[in-house]
Amino acid sequence: MEAIFRKNESETNEFTAKAFLFIYAFILLMGALCGIGIFDINPVMVWLLVGITFVPLVLPAILIYVFHINKPWLKYLLMTGLGLSVGVCYFIFTFQSVIIFVVPSVIAAFYMNKRLLWYSGILTCIVIIAAHIATGFYMFQPWIEPFLDIKSILQYGAIPRCMQYLLCFALLVMLNLRHLHYMQTMADKNATPEKEDSDKEEFNCLLTLLSEREKDVFLLMANGYTNKQIADKLYLSMGTVKNYVSMIYEKTGNKERTSLILKYSRFCEEND
Repeated sequence: MEAIFRKNESETNEFTAKAFLFIYAFILLMGALCGIGIFDINPVMVWLLVGITFVPLVLPAILIYVFHINKPWLKYLLMTGLGLSVGVCYFIFTFQSVIIFVVPSVIAAFYMNKRLLWYSGILTCIVIIAAHIATGFYMFQPWIEPFLDIKSILQYGAIPRCMQYLLCFALLVMLNLRHLHYMQTMADKNATPEKEDSDKEEFNCLLTLLSEREKDVFLLMANGYTNKQIADKLYLSMGTVKNYVSMIYEKTGNKERTSLILKYSRFCEEND
C-alpha cells in the first residue's frame, strides 16, 4: 500500500512546499504585527526568526517549482528543514511555542510513509533537547528558562516537553496506521479476480472515452505525476494540462487524484 502512495509522492511534495510557504507567510505576518505594536515581542527576535527560517522554508519551493526536483530524498530534506525551523522558533520563544513541535509530524503523516513519520519524531525529540541545552548558553528571555545547568535543563525542561510531544506523536502514529490499515483492508476486499477484471474493463473503457492527449495525461496522472511534471514531459503549458485534467475528472466522475492512482495505477504499465 505504501508503494502506491509513493506514486503520489511528487504531489505531496508540492503540497508540503505550499504549506512551508504558508508557514513562512505567517511568520512574516507576525513580524508585521509586532512592528505596528499588536504583539509585544522584541522585534529583533521576530526578524531573527524571519531570517533564519527563510532558507529551510522557502528553499523547498524553489527546488520543486523552479528546478523540478522530486527525488526520494527530498521528503527527508523537507522534514529536516521544517524540524530545524521549529527548533529555532522554540529556542527564541521557548514554552510559548511548544505546540508547534507537532507540525513536522503532521506534515509527515500526509506522505503515508511510516519511515518518514518516525524520522520526524526522532528529529523533533533531538531538536527539543538541543533547543533547551542551547538556552543554557544564550537566552533571549532568561526569566522563561531559569535553569542553567544541563541536568536541570534536561530534567525540568527538555524531558517534560519531549513527553508532551511524544503523546501527540503516538496519537499521530496510531491514526496513520489506522488509515493505512483501512486502505489495505479496502484494497484486499477489492482484490478478488472478479473485481480486478471489472476494474481493468472499466480502465480500458475509460481509455476509449479519452482523446489521445487526454489519455497521455491520464496515464501520467495515474502514475503519480504532478501537473507540472506532466506539462514538462508532454511539452504543454500548465493551463493546457489543467484543462485536460478537468476533462478527465469529468469523464471519470472522480475528482480525487489519489483515488485514481489507487484504482488504476496497476493497469498503466501495459499502456505506456
